[in-house]
Amino acid sequence: MTISSPVKLADLDPNRLFLLPLGVGSAFTRIRFHTSVLLIAGGRVVLVDAPAPLRRVMYEAEKKADLHIDANVVDALFLTHLHGDHCNGVEELGFFRRFNPALSRPALHIHESLVAPLWHRLEHAMSIEGDHSGLDGYFDIRTFNDGDQMDLGIPGFVLEPIRTNHFITCHGFKASYQGASIGYSSDTTFLPGLIDFFKDCDLILHDCGPGAGHTDPAALLALPEEIRRKIRVMHLVDEFDQASYPIEALEEGKLYSIEGSGQRA
Repeated sequence: MTISSPVKLADLDPNRLFLLPLGVGSAFTRIRFHTSVLLIAGGRVVLVDAPAPLRRVMYEAEKKADLHIDANVVDALFLTHLHGDHCNGVEELGFFRRFNPALSRPALHIHESLVAPLWHRLEHAMSIEGDHSGLDGYFDIRTFNDGDQMDLGIPGFVLEPIRTNHFITCHGFKASYQGASIGYSSDTTFLPGLIDFFKDCDLILHDCGPGAGHTDPAALLALPEEIRRKIRVMHLVDEFDQASYPIEALEEGKLYSIEGSGQRA
C-alpha cells in the first residue's frame, strides 16, 4: 500500500518500514533509472546501491513522492556489488558528504572482499594529495560476511545479506523492522533457495531479466500464488511489457509503507 502525499521525511511514522524506489531499470536502460531503493525506518535512511547521477536520481524520486530527500539525509549505503549501474554514484556521494562540513561520513556496508576492489576503482578520482585515508576518508566502512545479521544503527532494524548468483560477487538481503520485512534479490539468476529465504517477507523485490546473470521472467511466473502476489519486479529492460506480465513492477518514486503480518493481527 502507499501513504498519502504530501509528506515530509520527519512526518513518516517512525514505527513503520518505508520503501522508496529510486530506479527500477536495467544496466542499459534509456527510459528508467538504474535499480536502487531507499529504506526508511525510525527516521533513518538506508540507500541500497548508488546509481549516477545520484542527486538527480533522488530529486526525481523526491518530486514523484513529494518527500524531501537528498544525499545529505543518507545515513547508510548498502552496496550489493560493483557493477557500474549499482555503484557509479559512490564517488558523488563520497565527495558531496566530505566537502559539506556540516555532514558526517555515511556508513558503507559492503562485503569484506569488495573493499579493496572498490577503492581500486575509485582511487584515481578520489585520492587527495597528502591524505592517505583512502575509502575510509569518505565513509565509515562496515564490512559483512555471508550469514551475518547486520546492525545498521537503527534500533529494531535488522538486515541479513545473502549471496546471489551474478557475474561477480553480489548480495541481496532480507530487511526487517517492527514486524515488517522486505526481501531484495539484487542482480541474480533464479535461485529457489533465495525464494525460500524470502518466503516469509511481506514484500519481495526481485530481478526480472531477461539476459545472462538475471532472472528469466518465466521462472517467477512458475512460483506459487502466495509468493507471486508479494513480488514486485525490478531491473527491467526497456522492452518490458507490464501490461502483459502478471506480476506487478516496482514503481520509481512511489513511496511504499510496508505492513507486516504482525501489524495486521
